[in-house]
Amino acid sequence: MKAIVFDMDGTLLNSMPAWNAVNARLIEEFDIPMDQVDYDVVITQGFEDLVRMLKENFDFAPDVDAMYKRANSIMSKWYKENSVTREGVVETLNCFKDAGIPMGVATATNYDLAMIALEKAGILDYFDLVYSSSTDGFPKNDKRYWEAAAKAMGQAPEDMALFDDALYALITAKAAGYTVVALEDEAYGQDIDQMKRQADYYLVGFEYFTPKEWLEKEDQRRVQ
Repeated sequence: MKAIVFDMDGTLLNSMPAWNAVNARLIEEFDIPMDQVDYDVVITQGFEDLVRMLKENFDFAPDVDAMYKRANSIMSKWYKENSVTREGVVETLNCFKDAGIPMGVATATNYDLAMIALEKAGILDYFDLVYSSSTDGFPKNDKRYWEAAAKAMGQAPEDMALFDDALYALITAKAAGYTVVALEDEAYGQDIDQMKRQADYYLVGFEYFTPKEWLEKEDQRRVQ
């Protein structure tokens, strides 16, 4: 394994409850008709999932740009005040750092917000790259996102691993050539069975993860 990238919200950071609250707030503020979908499911989706759901399920065209700006405004304040890592994240990052593995962040969150969040959480300096959907304009369900992230890390996708809590990101990154590690997040509406089927590895949390053993197992898997 030559490099690793991590999703940010819900993977490195315990921020999905805040994004869920943003989704609920946007649904109310933008008068989105929710009688055709499950409200409880929608508010536990990531923001990108919410926008995709709106485009797929409704005839009207919500002002997506205005929604992004509103969401970013709310989350900027939240990140500055509340951004913290999930349990076991710092220990995991230290292990990979000690092993000499270059690391990056691959997020759908706006780049400027991601920098605020990672700095507040005290982990920004671990990363050689912070790659965002706002960097080149690719969403995380586009293979070009993952190809560009690998290129920015100076690696081929086949030599990269992704840790992420979003099924669509795991599927797309795997199709691009990445080894993918699914991470459980209770605050995110996940299809656990699908994630286990699609991912190369599945983690309940970083606090139960041993990076050294995983690297050894992955090296063995690659030579088989």
